[in-house]
Amino acid sequence: MTKVSYAEFQRRCAVVIGTLRGTVLEIGAGTGENLGLLSAEVEWIGLEPDAGRRGELDAAAAALGHPAALARPAEDTGLATGSMDAVLATKVLCSVADPQAVLAEVLRVLKPDGRAVFAEHVAAPEGSFKRGLQRAASPFSAKWDHGCRWDRDSAVLLADAGFRGRIQSFDVSQGILPSVPVILFDGTPPS
Repeated sequence: MTKVSYAEFQRRCAVVIGTLRGTVLEIGAGTGENLGLLSAEVEWIGLEPDAGRRGELDAAAAALGHPAALARPAEDTGLATGSMDAVLATKVLCSVADPQAVLAEVLRVLKPDGRAVFAEHVAAPEGSFKRGLQRAASPFSAKWDHGCRWDRDSAVLLADAGFRGRIQSFDVSQGILPSVPVILFDGTPPS
């Protein structure tokens, strides 16, 4: 696991996000943090079920010539099977109610040669002090931070769903706070 600053992790994510092409579905698009990182040629479709965040997201999308986001959950996009060239998610799998259903939906909407990019925090190693902190914090973060569960292991979820690709693991420092284990996944659906 490579130790990096939060700024360096964000820089690495931006590089990968900037390589996405075609029709890109961003699930849990939040307030639009990733919109400016996408290539100008991308046809962006955003999903954001939170009405408060969607207002900011729609304004950011309109400023870049993209359509308003869909008010749908990632578990049920309503999009056609095999219609997406890529799916993007940053800090999403930790907060959804059913991550397996989300990943099944991602696999359904991706083209067979499509790409999936996930930037997610992950659970620390089992038995570690940090994992204990994550377990203790998760009920509170789930309640107060849009459902976020610090003890969810998104790397395992991606592997279990059958995604193939490159997982870069980082230990991200955030000033005086304890560092956080995160992954940057860039891969494809199972063949």
